[in-house]
Amino acid sequence: MEKRYEYFVLTSISFLVGVLLYGIIELAVPFANNNSVLTVILIAFGGGYLFFSIFSGIFFTARWLSGMSFRGKIIMTVFFVVPVWTVIAGVFYSIPYGIYNFYRYKKLKAQPQQKKP
Repeated sequence: MEKRYEYFVLTSISFLVGVLLYGIIELAVPFANNNSVLTVILIAFGGGYLFFSIFSGIFFTARWLSGMSFRGKIIMTVFFVVPVWTVIAGVFYSIPYGIYNFYRYKKLKAQPQQKKP
């Protein structure tokens, strides 16, 4: 449950950082490009999604690689393109996994916690 909460918090923060950075960048030059307010907002949210997707891919790949044996890690080091592409693929699976993660976290939080002996 802690890992789900950590994922939710960190990806949410990364989304907000992306919105702020891309929003500030776009606000710095809105009149030079004749951008409307809607364009600025869409670019800010696009930047937030970019950061969210990249961090989601990094977390997924780090968890995937941490579960591998030493031999598997050596093979992934030789074929370093595979982990890089799993990070980039975060653009495609970040939203479905984010929704699933949030749902599972809420469901686990609603269950009474059992004390460990």
